[in-house]
Amino acid sequence: MSAPAITVAADLLSLREVGPWLHTWLRAAGEEVASLGAPMELGLQELCVNVVNHAYGEIDPGVDATIDLALERSEDGVTCVVRDRGNPAPVDLLDQADPTEAQVHGYGLMILRQLTETLRYERNGDENVWTLTFAVPAAV
Repeated sequence: MSAPAITVAADLLSLREVGPWLHTWLRAAGEEVASLGAPMELGLQELCVNVVNHAYGEIDPGVDATIDLALERSEDGVTCVVRDRGNPAPVDLLDQADPTEAQVHGYGLMILRQLTETLRYERNGDENVWTLTFAVPAAV
């Protein structure tokens, strides 16, 4: 089951649209994925805030500053694809944060890695493409 994609403006206020869109899809997707609501919302919010602050933080005003999100249900989970046309993610931002050392950046991606089954980033032309897979818990 795929969800209708959503495009939001790349600003912190517009990110409030992501939660309702996600939960509407989760309700339609069925009971087995309902438990993914909180981790998926937290993960998508963390990633989108990173996009706003890092990808679009210092970008030319003429750039289409939007974030595209899409969801797809598979047998073993839910995949979220997040696309933006901001600056590429710097390699050091992609490194694993060390929670024992004080630092300014990297905790959002550390949280994402803990919430997701897989987290993948690629630069595709002028787009950043983030793919997050959330595993559906096994039935008891």
